[in-house]
Amino acid sequence: MCEDYMIMGGLKRFERLHRQYMNPFLKEKNITYEQYFYMFKILTVPNCNQGFLADYFNTKESYVSSILRDLEDKNCIDRKFDPDNRRAYILNLSKEGIEVTKYLRSKDLIWEEKILQDSIHSKAEIKENFLHIYEVIKKEFL
Repeated sequence: MCEDYMIMGGLKRFERLHRQYMNPFLKEKNITYEQYFYMFKILTVPNCNQGFLADYFNTKESYVSSILRDLEDKNCIDRKFDPDNRRAYILNLSKEGIEVTKYLRSKDLIWEEKILQDSIHSKAEIKENFLHIYEVIKKEFL
């Protein structure tokens, strides 16, 4: 990567490479790149709702709704009315959704191991740095 390459340009190139790597596995399971990330978040935060996902991914609830509708059509998620808020749904992965997400995550972990194998930084250090940068950006610009 060029020394003068902007951070966002580098991140975008990184994402494209990741998408390219994951694409065969996603196609095999009939899941989009975006759907995978939503499924993984639902797996790691069971009983979450659409508002939580919209906040987490910094996007509109209507976009999240579209993703969830597709995942429900694919039998990957279960939506139940929230007893505390009749207009909200509690989200969990179905048995099939859990299997698909774990399969895709196993492929994702291979990606992470390959890109980190020659790094001088640990996975935890890199994650901590990314989270710190995210919090700075969020505080300053959002």
